[in-house]
This record gives sequence, structure tokens and C-alpha cells, in this order.
Amino acid sequence: MFPVPVNETARLADLRRLAIIDTPPQPHFDAVCRLACDLFAVPIATIGFVEADRQWFKASCGLASEGSSRADAFCAHTILSDAPLIVPDAAADPRFADTPLVRAEPHIRFYAGVPLALRPGLRIGTLCLIDTVPRTVSPEQVERLRDLGAIVVAHLHLHESANVHAAELAAQRRNADALARANRALAEREADLRATKDLLRDTIDRMDQGLVVLDAGQRVRVANARMADLLALPPARLQAGATLADLRHDRGEPGDGLTLPPGLCTPPEDGAAPPPVIDWPRPDGAVLEVRRSPLPDGGSVVVCSDVTEHRLAARAIQASERTFRLLAEHTTDIIIWSDLTTARRYVSPSAAAVLGYEPEALLGTRPLDFVHPGEADAYAGILEDLTAGRLARALTTQRYRHRDGHWVWLEISFCLTHDAATGRPDGYVASLRDISERRAMEEALRESDARYRALVEQQLRQAQAHADFTAATSAAILGQLAEGVIVTDRDGRIILVNNAAATIHGTARLDVAPDAYSETYHLFREDGRPYPPEALPLARAVRGEVVREACWLIRRPDGTEIRAVGNAQPLFGASAEQIGAVLTLRDDTARAAAEQSLRDLNATLSERVARRTGEVEAARALAEAASRAKTDFLAAMSHEIRTPLNGVIGYADLLNEEPDLSAAARLHAERIRSAGSALLTIVNDILDFSKIEAGRVEIQAEPFRVSALIEGAFAIVRGSAEAKGLAVNVTLASEVPGWVSGDKARLRQVLLNLLNNAIKFTHRGWVDLSVGASAGPEGQVRLRFAVSDTGVGVPEGRRDRLFQRFSQADASISRDFGGTGLGLAISKSLVDLMAGSIGFDSTEGQGSRFWFEVPLPIVPEDACPDEASAAPVIRTNRRLLLAEDVPLNQDLACLILRAAGHHVDVAGDGAEAVAAVRSKAYDLVLMDVQMPGVDGITATRQIRALDGAAGRVPIVALTANVLPRQVAALRATGMDGHVGKPFRKDALLAAVEHWALRPMAGAARPSIDRIVYEETSSLVGPERMRDMLAMLAEELGQRFGPESVAHHRERIAEDAHAMISATSMIGFSSLSESCREVEEACRSDGAYEHRFEALRARAAETIAEIAALRAA
Repeated sequence: MFPVPVNETARLADLRRLAIIDTPPQPHFDAVCRLACDLFAVPIATIGFVEADRQWFKASCGLASEGSSRADAFCAHTILSDAPLIVPDAAADPRFADTPLVRAEPHIRFYAGVPLALRPGLRIGTLCLIDTVPRTVSPEQVERLRDLGAIVVAHLHLHESANVHAAELAAQRRNADALARANRALAEREADLRATKDLLRDTIDRMDQGLVVLDAGQRVRVANARMADLLALPPARLQAGATLADLRHDRGEPGDGLTLPPGLCTPPEDGAAPPPVIDWPRPDGAVLEVRRSPLPDGGSVVVCSDVTEHRLAARAIQASERTFRLLAEHTTDIIIWSDLTTARRYVSPSAAAVLGYEPEALLGTRPLDFVHPGEADAYAGILEDLTAGRLARALTTQRYRHRDGHWVWLEISFCLTHDAATGRPDGYVASLRDISERRAMEEALRESDARYRALVEQQLRQAQAHADFTAATSAAILGQLAEGVIVTDRDGRIILVNNAAATIHGTARLDVAPDAYSETYHLFREDGRPYPPEALPLARAVRGEVVREACWLIRRPDGTEIRAVGNAQPLFGASAEQIGAVLTLRDDTARAAAEQSLRDLNATLSERVARRTGEVEAARALAEAASRAKTDFLAAMSHEIRTPLNGVIGYADLLNEEPDLSAAARLHAERIRSAGSALLTIVNDILDFSKIEAGRVEIQAEPFRVSALIEGAFAIVRGSAEAKGLAVNVTLASEVPGWVSGDKARLRQVLLNLLNNAIKFTHRGWVDLSVGASAGPEGQVRLRFAVSDTGVGVPEGRRDRLFQRFSQADASISRDFGGTGLGLAISKSLVDLMAGSIGFDSTEGQGSRFWFEVPLPIVPEDACPDEASAAPVIRTNRRLLLAEDVPLNQDLACLILRAAGHHVDVAGDGAEAVAAVRSKAYDLVLMDVQMPGVDGITATRQIRALDGAAGRVPIVALTANVLPRQVAALRATGMDGHVGKPFRKDALLAAVEHWALRPMAGAARPSIDRIVYEETSSLVGPERMRDMLAMLAEELGQRFGPESVAHHRERIAEDAHAMISATSMIGFSSLSESCREVEEACRSDGAYEHRFEALRARAAETIAEIAALRAA
């Protein structure tokens, strides 16, 4: 017995819904099995489904069997749980040791299976691995097996979706078939109705009786020729609209021999209703039976029959037996119309009385289904001759089966019918008369006639009402149309003109022959030439053409000219034959004049806009020139100051590190370093404020520890405070969270400014820093930093200018303490950018308290970064090339780098640097920008043009050019990063470690330079950066993506060149190098194919990284 899941019934139902059992093999399932065998190095892999009593394999690799008994299947145990089933040694597992699959072929020893479930808990099958030797699996292998199982489940979902889609398509096809059948049935009913109408008209015309339908005014509506014959009148006298009163006047003179029965056509004078049936003896001895049937609208149906012979026969048989007389009086006929297949399309109601069948029950049936078997062959012969056209009429006597089973003798008269349009036979009319009940047959015919008359009257009324409505509607619509309408018949004769068309032509009515239309109304082309009649839009439409938006001029009778625009097209009838043409036209004179006025106005406005645009462009160019001049001045000032400061600060730091330096010399070195740092602070403040004014400062957000921010700031200012003998205290409130997210560098900049100011303006006493927090919106905290001191304080009259640029509380302060007055202005701008606030309280002579608050998101403990793992690992023994023309800077950089364990070669200019890189392999090149002869930018370009690894060596600019625009320009030339002058020892060593090409563990060079990326993002803003990334990804896909078309060498060189600067500016330096290599190979006629393939692969990686950056 095998184990069964608790939800076995639902599980089996889910498996049946999948409809996959016993289906043919499918390649994607077989591919998964082969992949599993290769991935896990097992001989057997299967995808199986567990049915009620068996296990069936949808796919297998290494196993010929299609399944097994469920009692023997390992998979019966696997589906009991969502966890994988691992059996390292089946021979040692009591559940499987005695099963045939272990003891015999395939001798299973190892089994690993994962359940397959389309819905939670309903495990319908397994993906399993089988080996004939014991094995173990690692957790990683189990996860890979789960991944393969997820792939199989995904294919099962696709299979299920395909089944649902197929079912929906089948349902749609069934619905379409049902709709088609309904349309065919409707067409058949319409055909039956037409046949009935034709039969009615044919029956009326073929009636042996005369028939006339009168309206309430005794005017003729419908009359047949038999009626005119019985009244001895020409048929034209009984046309629709004639009155019987006129007939009496015309034929009522003495001696004419015709008088109409009194009271038949007009009510008697006493108001009594006329008798329904009147025998009217004619002067010639004939007897006419006149029957009048009133209609609901006051009209009547008059039927006149020549009953002379009937009356004579009646008198002759008066002595006959009463039974025969009664039988003759109640005889009735059945009228049937059938098509040429003998299928009945119409059956008269008398069939119910004669045969016991309702007419609807006989529709679609064939007569041979009711004829007596002994007479069927003769009846079939008559029908065959009739439908083949060999007989026009036939008369026979047959026995028909009554509904209750007995046989009824009928006299059947056949008459072939013809299509009115083609004259071809389209069916036949059969008249079935019950020989034993003739009178009943006659009554049925009278009832049938009444129904026919009512139907004709109803159809006549409906047709007349529809015609009246159509005429009234058409006239109203044409009268209300603003456009003119002219209609012609198929020969071009004008048959309809509405009021608007006559008004456009300047006349009350447009009454002219078509051939004279152009000359009569003086129609001209727009160029002034007369419009030929045969070229007019209406004439062309009569010839079958469609004319759209034709233009012509009309000279009205009063001499005015208008511009007309019109459309013309042919008119087609129901048979798709052209029956005429229609022209619609409108007076376009006002619109054309308005358009011309609008064009003149547009021209005037365009001239004004162009003039104003030129003025604005000139003003903008002037402003941009001023901005560029300011930027160039700042760049030049920064470069000229930073270059000497590099030596001042660098050598001061090196002196302070000398262990045997005297106290006096150390004090002097510290003062040199302090003075240099102060000057560097001034330069940095000016540059920072310039970036703030330009709106190029972006606030970053990254997790940091609040205590680390405070410790770092105090580590910087502690020396200055201790040198002045000031006590420094820190208070960190308990409510301050451990980690927050924000711009740590900008917060440190503001905090350092406040701390440095407090130390600078305090001669004795203390400086305190307190950090507190208050609750903000959910997930945020509002941090408050407050710096208090016992310094000089701020005078009352100077406080309003404290946060203004280049402003201090007193001019004497600048002389006593130094500074530019930009520090607090920069701090306020940075705090404003962080959505915070800044302020102060002060008492002159007693001290000040400066504070700022910023809202920051709290970082949960589990999301805090691992500071230990993030600590940099300093590596030594790098091969470095220093390109620097200033000996002072050469010595300083070499001292720092060699002290850190690096090997340094020095090049005095760009040419020497290129020669050194060409002859020797370096991990990194530190390149000064402004050098005599070949400068750093030119040298970088020449190095990038070198083949192989030399052209890919990292190059870091060592320059005093630190403005964002300058740094971006350096990236575009091929430099990977930059270190600003004056450089600090830690910054220089960090740059070397970041960019050197010899990783300790062979780690791959990063695909994006985060420093470059963040600097560019800060320069252009996050939104613009996302747009730039999107455009770069699109360009890379079009030029180097898998769908891109392989181009010739020149086109590839152009594409690669176009991407060098774009990728470098954003930070994708390795991709930029690949583009440069491909371009050089293409332009030097060298082999480029393998480089181009590597470039395409790197472009694909970059596109994926861009997607991740944009989603972050």
C-alpha cells in the first residue's frame, strides 16, 4: 500500500485539469531532464505525474520505461510534502529497500526529487534524479534542483494556459457557427416571406374570382383583371385611385346594360350594413356572386365570382341527396408552395382540417413522406417531371396519411411557378382538395383568401407609410442642410436641388440643363479659365468617378464671384448598378479669405517672434559669456593657489611625521600646515558657494552612524581646541538613533564650520556640542546639532547679516580672526537643501549658541552596513608613474608614495610619460594636466591610442582643476579619476588603491567608476542623470546590441568613437576604453573583429547595470 496525501481528491482533479497525461513528448521537458543529468552527473532524470494507481513519465533521460505502479514509486512519497525527498541509499532505507525498482532494474540506490505543484498544496508530480550508486547532495545542489523544478512548473503553467486558450478558441468557433446558422435561418425566413408575397400576387391574378380592394372613400386600391372582365370594363378603368361612383356615372346611362348592386359599394340610406353576399344577375344572363368584407380602416374587400354554372349545377342537383350537398358545401383545398427540391416552403392553414397537421409542422417536409407507399412511385414521377420543367401543370389523385394515421384521398393540382426577374422555374404550387369534403375545402380557400387580402392590405399600408416618412424626412434634411446638394439620374439629368445649392449659385432655383450648367452659371477654374462641362465634378461622378475637395469659382447673376468646394460621387442602387450621381458643395469664400488673413497675421507674428528671439538669444549669450568668464576666473584662481599649496601642506604633513623633530620645529610645521589649510578652506568655500549659486549641489543619501559623524568632526578640531586650552564637551541624547540616512559629507561640513567658528572666536573657557532628536514623520527623525561657546559673541546690530555671503559680524573680526565670511552662508544653503533650518542665540561678550536641524530617515538595525567589511584594505608594492613638471610636487608625491611601499617612476612632461608607458607596464599613472610641451590631456589621448594593456592602464589626474566642468572634461579625454591639489596623503593613497590594476585576488575592475558617476550626478541632478542613462542604454543597444546590424569597418569606427566620451563622462571607463580600442583597430586597418565582439559583450553588461542604476 502506498501513502496518500490528505488532499488526494483535489490533487487528482488538478492533475486531470492539466490534461497532460499520455500526451506526446515535448522538447522543453526533455531538455530539462537532459540538463538535470548534465548538471548533477546522474544517469537518470525524469519528470513524472502521480495518478491514482500509477506513475507516468512525461519526460525521462536514461530510462526507457514510461512509468510504474504507484505502490513502487519513490515519487508517491515525494508528493506528500513541499520539501524535496532525498534518499542517499535506497537499499538502506526501509521504505524502498524491498521495492522492485531497487532490487531489480534499474537498481535504484540514490534518489532526489522535488514535488511539482501548480497551486499551493496540490502536488501533482515530481522532477527526480536517479543513480545506481549511493550519493549525497549539498544544500546548493538541492537549491539548483528546486530551480529546475520551478522551470518545469513554469512550463506546466504555460501548458495549462495553452489548454485554456484552445478551449476559448473552440468556444469562439462554436459561437461563430451558431451565429452563421442564425443568419442562414433568417435569410430562409426572408425568402419564405418573399415567396409568400409572390404567391399572394400570383394567387390573386390566377383567381377565378374578381377581386377589388377599396379604401374608406370607395377608391380602388388593388383590383385584378378578372374583376374588370366580370364588370365588362377595360382593365385600365380599375387602376388604383378610381372610384366606383365614377364607374356608375360612366356606365349608368339607359341602355348601357350595367348597374352596380345597390348598397354594395355605398351603405343603404337607412344606415344598415350592406349584406355580405349578393347575387347580381347581369343583363346577359350571367349570375355574379359579390362578397364584401369590411376592413378595419373603413375600406372593404370585394370578391366577385361568376357562379352561373354553379347556380345551374345547384339547381340541377337540388334533387340530389342532402348528404352529398352538405359535403360539397364544406369542401376546402390545401394550398402548398414548394421549391424545386420539393421542400415545402408554404402550407395553407386548411392542412390542419384535412390532414390534422399544423402548417408549421409541414414546412420543410417533402410530399413523399406522406404519400401512400403504393402510389409513391407515380407521385415521384410527377414531381420529377414538374421540377425538371417537363410539365407546367399536372393533376393527380393520391392518398395522404392523416396525423392520426388514417389515409385521406386528395385531388392534387400542380402548377409550375417562375421567378419574376429571371423567368426560370423556382418551385410549384400544389392544390390539395379533399374529394369527400369539397365544401369544407371551399371554406378553407375563403379563409385563405381573407388572410391573403389582410396581408396585402397590411403590406400596402406599411409600404405607403414608409414611403411617406422617407419623402418627408429627405425633404426636411435637404432643406436644413447648410451644404448644397445636386442630384442627377444615370444620364446626368438634374433631378433634385436643395435650397442651399440654389443660394450658393445666387438664384431662387437651379433650373438648367446639365450640359449648359457651366456656361449658364459661369463656372471657372481657380486660375480664371472656364471650367469645361465634361470636367465638372458632377459630370465626372456621372461617369463613375469619385471627386474629393474640388475647387472652382462661380460668377453669380449679380456679378459677384464666390469660391466653391465640393465632393461628387456616383449613386448605386440595390443591385449595385449606378442610378445617378450626387454633388455636395459649400461656399468657401469666407474661409479662404480668413485663411489668407491668418497667413498674413502668422507672417507678421513670425517676424516679431524671430526678432524677439534674436534679442533673447543675444541676452542669453551675454549672460552665458559672463558666467563662463566667472567660471574661468574661479578655475584659474583655484589652480594658481592650489599648486603652491600642494607643497606647503604636503611638506608640513611630512615634517609633522618626523619622529626626531624638535618641539619648536614641530610648532613651526604645524603653523605652516594650519595656515595652508586655512587658505585651502578659503578656496574651497569660494568654489562651494559658486556651485551652490549655480544649483549644481546635489544632496546624497547613504546610511551612516551618528556617533561616527561626531567623532570624525571632533577628531579634526580637537587639536585646534587643545592648542588654545579650551575644554571641549559632547552631549549625545539617548533618543538619537544609532543610524540614519543622509549626506554625511555635507552634514560634517556644516558641523565643522560651526565648531571651527566656535574655537576661532573663543579665547578661554569651553566649547560644547549637544546632539538631540525629535520625532518626525513615520520612519524619520529630526536631528538637532547645537554648538555653544564662551567666546566674543555677536553684536546686536550685526546679527541680521550673519548668514549673508562675504559678511562677518564686524570688519575688525576679519582682521583679528581671518576668513571670507562665506562659511555660514554656505552652511545655511546646505541646510536649506536638506530641508532643515539653522539659527543662533548670542550675548555679546559672553558667548554664542549656533544650531541647525535636519530631517533624516532612520535606518533599521538589520539594514545597517557592516563597517568592518567596508573598511578598505591598503595594498602596497604598486608600480606607479608620476607625470609632474614641478620638482616640489615631484618630491612630495614620491615621498608619500614610496613611504607607503609603492615603486614610483617620474616623468617631467607628457612626452616622457607616453614613452614610459610604451616601454614599461604600470599599475597606475598619476598625470598632471598643465605641463610644458605635451600636456597631460594630450599625453592621456596618446596613451589611450596604444595597443594592448598599455592603452588600458588607469590614469588619474593630479591637478588643481577641480571645478565640475573641468573634471568632466578630463573624463572625456580618457582619464579614469582625479585627485585635487593640494592633495592630502590619505586622499592620494586612497586613489592609488582604488585605481591600481593589480588586485590581490584577481578581482575584476569595476564596470563603473562610482566617483565619476556621483560627481556627474551631482553636476546635472538625479532626474537628468536618469535621462542620460536611458539615452545611453538606447544608443548602446542600437549600435552594439544583439539586434544591431553588422556594419562595415568605417561605420563601426564611427559608432565606437561616438560612445567614447558619452560612456566616460558618466563613469563607464572600461567600456570607453573598449570603444577606443575598436576605433583604433578599425581606422588602422587592423583586425578588429574580436575586439568588436568583446565590446558588444561589455555593452550588454553596461545596459544591464544601467537598468539597475535607474531602478535604484
